[in-house]
Amino acid sequence: MSGPSRHGPRAALALMAVLALAGPAQADPISLIAGGAALWASLGLVGQIAVFAAVAVAGFGLAYLLGAGGQRQADAGAEQPGVQIAERDGLLEARRVYGRFTVAGGVFFQKTVADSGAAGPNIYVLGLALSQGECDALESVIINGVECELDSSGLPITSPWVDAGTTYLKASFRSGSDSQAIDPIIAARFPDEVAEFRQRGICTVVLEMNFGTDVDHHTALWGAGGIPQLAFKIRGLHVYDPTDASQDIDDPTTWTWSQNATLIEADWLRSDMGFGIAAADIDWASALAESETTDDRWVALLAGGAERSGTINGFASSAESNVEVLQAMGQQNRATFGKAFGQYFIRAERMAEPVATLHQGLLVGDLSYQNEPDSRAALNRIEAQFFPASRFNQAAETVYEDTALQAADGQELAQRVTFRYCDSPPTAQRLGHALVEENRAGRTLSGVFDIAALVAPGKANGLLEPGDVVWAEFDAPYDAINGLYRVGTFEISADFRVSIPLTGTSVAVIGGWSPALETAFDEEAA
Repeated sequence: MSGPSRHGPRAALALMAVLALAGPAQADPISLIAGGAALWASLGLVGQIAVFAAVAVAGFGLAYLLGAGGQRQADAGAEQPGVQIAERDGLLEARRVYGRFTVAGGVFFQKTVADSGAAGPNIYVLGLALSQGECDALESVIINGVECELDSSGLPITSPWVDAGTTYLKASFRSGSDSQAIDPIIAARFPDEVAEFRQRGICTVVLEMNFGTDVDHHTALWGAGGIPQLAFKIRGLHVYDPTDASQDIDDPTTWTWSQNATLIEADWLRSDMGFGIAAADIDWASALAESETTDDRWVALLAGGAERSGTINGFASSAESNVEVLQAMGQQNRATFGKAFGQYFIRAERMAEPVATLHQGLLVGDLSYQNEPDSRAALNRIEAQFFPASRFNQAAETVYEDTALQAADGQELAQRVTFRYCDSPPTAQRLGHALVEENRAGRTLSGVFDIAALVAPGKANGLLEPGDVVWAEFDAPYDAINGLYRVGTFEISADFRVSIPLTGTSVAVIGGWSPALETAFDEEAA
C-alpha cells in the first residue's frame, strides 16, 4: 500500500506562516464559560478552561489511546443514569435537550382546581420545564411507563386517557421561544395568573390531569401512588445548519431541528451553558460543513433500511463539565475538536484515506514509536451501555465482540464503555467495532518534523489538519513504522518545526463495518 507522493515541495506555506506569527502554540489561552447548577432563568457557577491555539479539546477517537503505553481511559466504563422522575427542587438544573429523547422535567407550576360542576378540586395542573432554548415538538407523554399518544390539540388518543370520547388528560407544549406567551392551560384555569408568567426561552409542557370518575378509575389513569411518574418524548433543540441558505447564524428562529452530531457539537461550543464561543470563531464553511456531510452518511442495518452515521440524542445539564459533555458527544462521530488558523473546528472521523505521506526526510527532531498496544489494554469485546429509544431512553446494554480475535488471543478481553448520546443498538455495536479495530491497529508515533510535513496533496486546501489520515513511510531498519496514522493536534514552534502526534489506524476502523457484524438487540435481556 502507498500514500500520496513522499517528495512534496517545501513550499512557502503562507497560510501556515499566519499561525506561526502568533508565536508558540501554547500562547494566548482563551477562557471559556463552564455551566453550573442554575435557575432556569439564569446560569450560576462559572468556571474556566484554557484552549490553546493548536491544542485541541480531545475527541474520543484520539483520546481513547493515552500515552505511549496505550493506557485506557479510567472512566470509560462509567455508567450514566437513565430518565429521571420530575424534579421538585426550588433550584432547578438547566438543561439542553438534543435530537429525539425522553426526559422528565423540573416542576415550575402545580395547582389543583375544580372543574365546572365538580363538588371539589378534581383537576391537577402540572407545569414542567424540559429544556433551555427552542425545541421542536412534543411527541408523546410517558405515564408510569406507558406511552400516551396525543393529537395535534394535545388530547390523548390512547386508552385509558380517552374513553368513549371523554378525555382525562390535556397537554400544552411551548417550544421555548423568546416571545412565547403564558401557557394556555394555566391562563384558562387560573385567570388571575400574571401574563408575564411565561418562561421565555424555556421549553415547557403543562398537563391538565382529571382525577377520574372514582378511585378505581383514578388508579387506572394515574396509578395508586399519588402523582404519577411522567416523562416526555420530545424532539429537542433547533440548531444552526451552515449548509442551509435560509438559516441566519444570528437568528435562532430560522434554525431547524436536527440529530446531526456535528451540528449539535457546534451548538454546544456556542451555547452559554457550554463553551460560549463566538460564531465568528468557528470554521463553519470548511471543516464543519465537511464533518456534517460525514455524519449524514447512511449506514445499512441488518434488519433492512439504514441509519445516519453520526447522530446525538440526549441532554446536557448545567451541573456537568462542558468538556466531559463534548467528549461524550464526540463519541458519536469519533470527532476531533481543536483550533487552527484562529478558528475552532469539528472533524468527524472519515474513512482512512491518506492525504499526505510523512517520511524520515521530513524528520528534524526526536521520534517516539510504539508498535502495538500494551497487552493489558488489548480489546476483543466491547460491552456498550446506551439509551435505546425503544425503552424510552432508559439505560441498556449491547455487545460487540470479535470471536476470531478472542480465539487468537485465547481469552475474552472486554472493555465496558458508555455511549451516552446513543439510542440505537446498531450504532452502539458499530462504535464498539471501531474501538476494537482502532485498538488492534495499536501503533502510536510522535515526532518533530519540518513544516513541509503540513503539505497535504490529497486535500483541497493543501494543508494537513488534526483528524486527517497520513501514510508513514520509513526506510529499513525503521520500516516497521510504516502504515496509516490519524493526526492528532499538533504544535508549530517559532523555528518552523512541527510536533505531530499520530495514532495508528486502518481502513477497517470505519470501512470494515457491515450489517453482517450486527447482532439483534434482545430487549428483555438488556
